[in-house]
Amino acid sequence: MATRLSETRVDHDGNSLPEGVYALANPRGEIVSYKARWREQDENGVEHQRSKSFARRELGSLDKARTAALKHRQGALQIVRSGESVLRAEKAVGLTLGELFKDWIANHAAHNTGERYATDSVRTWDTHIEPRLGRVKLGTLASDPSIIVRFHEELQQAGLAISARRASLALLRSVLRWGRRRHPRALNTDFSGLFQVPSYKRRRLIRAA
Repeated sequence: MATRLSETRVDHDGNSLPEGVYALANPRGEIVSYKARWREQDENGVEHQRSKSFARRELGSLDKARTAALKHRQGALQIVRSGESVLRAEKAVGLTLGELFKDWIANHAAHNTGERYATDSVRTWDTHIEPRLGRVKLGTLASDPSIIVRFHEELQQAGLAISARRASLALLRSVLRWGRRRHPRALNTDFSGLFQVPSYKRRRLIRAA
């Protein structure tokens, strides 16, 4: 049987907690976790109260649990002010780059580009990008943008032709730019400065005198 916890507005140090953050105490009055609360609208515009708990058992200490609750509450309020949903934002963090590419094809490329471009994009992604980055989650990429730098270096070390590298990097850049507009909370890093798409070398025509 689950232990019944009661809410209190005083933390484990005896200090008052800010609005929207609560300490949870067991029947003996011992603080065991913290909870953040906020209100947000669902996809139908109906407002709901949401909450998320942070336990000492999971985070290692009550100090860390309190800090996590405070930080989550602040982040949730920022997301709600931007018109987004915390639940949708958290789901986006778990999306993989492979899933993002499929969304890009279905919701952008299929409607805004030619059939040949979309077909070439799928071929390029499946050949050069999916095996290397397809399973990387957006949250992981946002916390470690150097993954993109290492991907660029790996393409160079693999000896790919400049045309193949250019197509791969240009496609990845397009998908990430679209992804940032669609999931700004999950992809909060500007990746454009992390790599440079190789340019085509123009051939010089030498005319006979």
